[in-house]
Amino acid sequence: SIVSLRVSMQLFFIMAYRQELICPICVKCFASADNVKVHVNTVHRKLKVSSCRFCGKAFGQHSSRSRHEKKCRLKMQGFTIVRQGYSNAMNVVSSKCDDVSR
Repeated sequence: SIVSLRVSMQLFFIMAYRQELICPICVKCFASADNVKVHVNTVHRKLKVSSCRFCGKAFGQHSSRSRHEKKCRLKMQGFTIVRQGYSNAMNVVSSKCDDVSR
């Protein structure tokens, strides 16, 4: 019933808060206490922990920097990156191949 669902949700939030799985600022839930710490530091405190080796842009998470560096390195090598749809995959097209006749 709706009442039991509401009670179980309240219990979940109480237990999650005791285990520090909820952000104390925006009340977003996380799977681990470490994820809460990363979230607070990067989203709310705006801390930058690493920067791109190629352009120097700063990032709050190493994974964001790594994703950026892949694109940045290709751009510096003269490649064009084309993103299609919502996929994480990148289509890389060489600007050097544009002049080749088929």
